[in-house]
Order: sequence, then structure tokens, then C-alpha cells
Amino acid sequence: MIKRWWHFFRNYFSFTPGEERGLIVLFVLIILVCLLPWMFRISNPVPFVPGISWEKLSVDSFHAGHEDSAGHLSGRMISSPGPAKEKFCFDPNTVSFYEMKKLGFPRLAINSLLRYRQKGGRFFRKEEVKKIYGIDSLFYHDIEPYIKISVPEKNNSSFPVIPLRKDKVELNKADSTDLVALPGIGPVLASRILRYRERLGGFYSIDQLYEVHGLSHEVIQRIRPLLILDTTLIQPVYINKDPERTIASHPYISVYQSKAIVSYRRLMGQFKSENDLRASRIFPDSIEQKIIPYIRY
Repeated sequence: MIKRWWHFFRNYFSFTPGEERGLIVLFVLIILVCLLPWMFRISNPVPFVPGISWEKLSVDSFHAGHEDSAGHLSGRMISSPGPAKEKFCFDPNTVSFYEMKKLGFPRLAINSLLRYRQKGGRFFRKEEVKKIYGIDSLFYHDIEPYIKISVPEKNNSSFPVIPLRKDKVELNKADSTDLVALPGIGPVLASRILRYRERLGGFYSIDQLYEVHGLSHEVIQRIRPLLILDTTLIQPVYINKDPERTIASHPYISVYQSKAIVSYRRLMGQFKSENDLRASRIFPDSIEQKIIPYIRY
């Protein structure tokens, strides 16, 4: 009986030399995968910061590393702050780094608020604190009762007061301070507008602001009367001499269209006018009307 079971076991559970080598390799790979997280923590230790947990530090580091790619995210990137550690009244125009830390501000929000003040920004109403990058509605609700904004009798502060603008802003020359002074524009939207302007080479129409991610129709309608455009400041695309990579970097021109432009130059010669561009059929009509203001021959 025992011999029968032994033969049964050998017939169904025996391995060839090749299968045995494969099992050994598989076991080694399993062990390596199990050890990888431990090896990663050893080679990339998380710095110790007093008063901040490993999970909180990891979240702040993740958001800080992805701050520049916000043009592709919807809404506002938000840290996950816990409840305020201490509760006391503060003025967002004068509160210090250590006071914000005691109040439980996320690291990202602290850095954003300090940068906003360094660029001349000032808070006039409590609600403006919600514009700061890294502050979500839950955390704002927690600190809102303690926000006390003092109104100076004279402008003797160490940073300039920037009221909402009444004069016109030239959109192709404006910096972040000019844009933040517009109603409905905070530091995040101002940064997105500037980045998109740089990619375009300048705006030729106020309606191009609808292409800026996160900029709503209502805000654009509010700021439209405050904006002017100098189209002579546009940085053009020299379609007959710019290299393929430079042409493809424009938001309205795809990689395939830039290749087609370079191929046309090589086979047919230079573009001489808009008629040549239309005849090439490289761009559909909807894109052609948008790209023509940027093209130079």
C-alpha cells in the first residue's frame, strides 16, 4: 500500500532537472521581491522631523514634488492636514513660519503663503486665505474663527499693499503680482496663465484664457474688462527655419504636424504665404485659424 502511494507521488509530483532549476529561480525572485521594500527604506531613509509623522512627511513630499504639474490636474492639489494642533488668533499677513506650524498648517500651505507674501501679496478678507495652494475647505473651516486681519491706518508695512486693480493689465507683459491683483485670480491660476503664455509665445486673444486649465468662464468674464493685449509681443514660430523640435513645442502643433512641415520644406521648398500653408493641408481648418497668428515665413 505504501509503495503504491509512493509511486503515485513520484509520478505526479516529480520534476525534471529543467523544472527544478526553474523552481529555484522562482524562489530566489520571490525572496528578492519580499526584500525590496526593506532594502529601499535602508537606501532611502526618510529624514526625521520632530513633530511630524512619517505618513505626513510622505504626503507633503509627494505634493511638493508635483507642484509644477498642477496645469494638468483638476482644481487645486490639496494636502491632508489634520486638526489644528494649537488654537490662537493670527493675522495671515504677519503670521510666522513657526506659528503656522503650531496651528497645524500643511507644509505646502506654509511655503505657498510665505511665497505669496514675499511677492507683495496681502490678505484683506478671511476668504482670501482659501486661495492659498495647499489649504482645503476642511482645514480652512477649522482655522477660520481664528483669522484676524488688521487693517493698517497707513501703508507703513514692510511689503506693498496690492488692492484689486482698477487700471488695465497688459496680458503679454503681466507678472504673477499683476495677475494675482485681478479678481478671482490666485497664485495657482496666475502661475498656470504665465506657463501657458510662455508655451504659446504670447496671447493674441483674451478668449485663449479659456484654454488655461481651471480658469472658469465666470472669472474670465470678470477680468476681461481689465485686460488689454499687445500682439507685437508674441514670440512667433518661424515655419521655414525653426527645427522640428521647436515647432512641435507649440501647444497648437503636434509632433506629426511638425514632421509634416519639415518634410514639406525638404520636398517642396519654403512656405511663402498662408496660401501655401492652407494648400499643404497639414492643419485642419479649426487649428489653422488658431496657429496663423503665430506663423512667420
